[in-house]
Amino acid sequence: MRSAFTLIEILIVVILLGILAAIVVPMFTDAAEDTNVAACDTNVSALKTAIQLYTAHVGVAPTNLSDLASSATNGAGKVNGP
Repeated sequence: MRSAFTLIEILIVVILLGILAAIVVPMFTDAAEDTNVAACDTNVSALKTAIQLYTAHVGVAPTNLSDLASSATNGAGKVNGP
């Protein structure tokens, strides 16, 4: 009686596993790219909100990003910021 696999049977299994891996791996890389895009969208939304809050508080739009990271005083003398 035979109790081992032949070389042909093992090669067929390896080829089938390679085909399945070639189909599945691109799906995971697309999911990672979609996650990065969603994270960028969230960051842009947070930056937009910060600019709107700064503009509402000070009365003018920030001239650079460091304005958003420092304390700002509005016309009424109220200080706001990190």
